[in-house]
Formats: sequence, C-alpha cells, structure tokens
Amino acid sequence: RATFPQLPRKNTHQWRGGRKRLVILGGSGRNSSINEHMPRALSRVRQQLSGWQIVHQAGDGQLQDTERRYHDVCVNAMVFAFVDEMAPLIFGSDLVVCRGGATTLAELALAGAPAVVAPSPGAMDYQWPNAEVYASAGAATLVDETEDTAPLDDAIVNQLKSLLIDDGRR
Repeated sequence: RATFPQLPRKNTHQWRGGRKRLVILGGSGRNSSINEHMPRALSRVRQQLSGWQIVHQAGDGQLQDTERRYHDVCVNAMVFAFVDEMAPLIFGSDLVVCRGGATTLAELALAGAPAVVAPSPGAMDYQWPNAEVYASAGAATLVDETEDTAPLDDAIVNQLKSLLIDDGRR
C-alpha cells in the first residue's frame, strides 16, 4: 500500500466560522463536464452540505456558465475562473473533486486532502493510473466518467453523500 508524506494540516475551520470547505477543480475548457454536472450533483446533496463552503474553479471560458448553473439550482458557491494561489486553497480544503492530473494529485497528497477523482475521458491513459495510485493509498474515491451506466452527477452524488457527513471516512 502506497503512503504519501504530508505536511501538518492546520485547523482552518476557525477562520471560516467552523465551516468545512469543498473545492471543485473543473478543469480546462476542452472538458467541462465537472463544471456542467457539479451544480446539479450538489443540489441533490443539499442536506449534507450544511456547514460547508463551496469553492469551484471553473477554468478559462467557463465562469459565467458555471455560475449560472449554481444559481439555477439554488446552491451557494464561490466560482472563480482561476485560483492564483492554489496551495492555500488545497491546504484549507476538507474535500476536493478534481481530475487525475499528476500535479493536482501531488498537491492533494502533500496537503493530505481527500478527494473524489474523475479522470478526464480524453486522458484516461495517464489520469486513470494516477488516480488509482492515489485511491490505493486510501486518499481518494474514483469516478469513471466513461461508464455509460449513469450520468456523471449520479456517480459524484454516490461518492459525496457519505464523504460530506463522515469525517472519519474522509
């Protein structure tokens, strides 16, 4: 079983008024499915989101559409095109939804941040193996967006339901 070294995490809930933080990294403009599906998925776990702050990085050209999706489903989220200082955001996160890029997973590992990883369908040859290593260390759950059995928001909801309320599982 792989282990990752991590830096000590500070209790950042204090300066957020006791709220936990869910960070969504929507990826690049060429694959915006996380941006498209997360607002709907989060509207379905609204009850479990009580006490959570949602921060969503949508990527280039995705800001307005992603903000509108959150507005349409009445989910309060801070949406940004880009986050200049990713390290403080990741270190202050309690759960992250992201793709399986090597740099993102390295940042999550260093921060000790648990994640739901949905490798990009166009990059499965390298993002899926990256994500499997992270998941085998117990640091993530995986969502396979290429499976035709359910839409991405269904798969994400299935993972988020218990992760949002079970501190031990996270």
